[in-house]
Amino acid sequence: MLSLLAIPIYLRLLGSAQWSIVAVCITFQGILGMLDAGLSQLMPRALARIAGDKAKEAECYVLYNRLYFVLAIAGFAIGELAVHPIVIHWLKASEVSPRELKLALRLVLFQFLFQLGNNANIGYWNGVQLQKRANVRLCFFGTAKVVFAVLGVSLLARNAFAYLLPFVVITFIEWLVNRSSILRHFDRLQLRAVNVSKKDLMAVAKEGSSLTIGILLGILVAQLDRLVLTATQSLADYGTYLIVANFGLAFMQLQYPLLRAFFPQIVRDEAARLKGASKSVLRLMVALIVFCVVPCILLSVFAPEVLRLWLRNRHVVEVGVAPLRLIFLAVAVNAIYSVIYLKIIVAERSRAVVAINACALLSAALVISLTDKSLGIVLGGLIWITITSTQLALGCAWLAFRLPRNQLPGSSWRALDNSSLRQ
Repeated sequence: MLSLLAIPIYLRLLGSAQWSIVAVCITFQGILGMLDAGLSQLMPRALARIAGDKAKEAECYVLYNRLYFVLAIAGFAIGELAVHPIVIHWLKASEVSPRELKLALRLVLFQFLFQLGNNANIGYWNGVQLQKRANVRLCFFGTAKVVFAVLGVSLLARNAFAYLLPFVVITFIEWLVNRSSILRHFDRLQLRAVNVSKKDLMAVAKEGSSLTIGILLGILVAQLDRLVLTATQSLADYGTYLIVANFGLAFMQLQYPLLRAFFPQIVRDEAARLKGASKSVLRLMVALIVFCVVPCILLSVFAPEVLRLWLRNRHVVEVGVAPLRLIFLAVAVNAIYSVIYLKIIVAERSRAVVAINACALLSAALVISLTDKSLGIVLGGLIWITITSTQLALGCAWLAFRLPRNQLPGSSWRALDNSSLRQ
């Protein structure tokens, strides 16, 4: 949330042109950062199943850490190849220097390397239910990045590079500190004894292959608004959209600590075939409604007042209210769907993820093709509400399809939990 509070400062100090460079870099970073979505689901699940066995936890950490390393190098290389065509052939960047924009995007790639490596550390802590430690570290280093970025654009230079450099440097420090902390937790001889073969790496890759396809579709779905708007709107208008989109989508972060906290417990409950497994799911649903769904609906109603109070920028308020309202509603819908998504992951039904994301992508593409492009950045909000509504509808259909196949007595959620085990 601190990064949101800093946006009015960035907007005032950087100006429209430099903020548009930052906006593109944030989008590029968001696309790269989602490449680990498959591993971020598999690693906590694997650790939850071996909780308490320190030797197996060490083996799991080494295995996934190497997979993250391979993914980071691959993402960095692909990103380097993509920088030139993105700047020259995709973006409408007539108001900024292409050379300056390319350099900024390459800085983001270096941040991505260390950020992805750090995700292995965060994934380990989440998997062994040390969410408090993971969240404290994320909050501490996240705050440091924002504080030094604000100081950079305030005291050093009012350009995108003064904003980006603190993020790169502190991300490296974050990765180094967190990795050192985990290495101290394990016995070094124990880690050296871990022998992860190519066969082990391929086994995890094979297990997550269907999920990875679904996640890649999810990346495209989650970034579709940005891909469309960067190609159809000027960088100045896109910068305005990114402000309101980031503000609205930031409230999606409210559900992540809850999902991370409940995920290992639901995995263990189902693995043990506990009758009370459904209670964890119901508690998660109630928590999401209270802390995410209701606040987002209220914020959608009072979007003009909230945006005016936050930015005090008449142009952004006038242009951004409509897409912001749609995005708030989309976040509320997504919070409900996230419970179903968690059930799909626990049940190891990766093909369902692929199918749901593919249908969401097709529905959004249909809306894009049928709507008038004069909608401007409102199209971004329309894309989000279309995607999340499709995901929720298909997720509910997935539940409805599974329930009749379970003949055990009890509530529908309990029946769902037990059916997930048998399949």
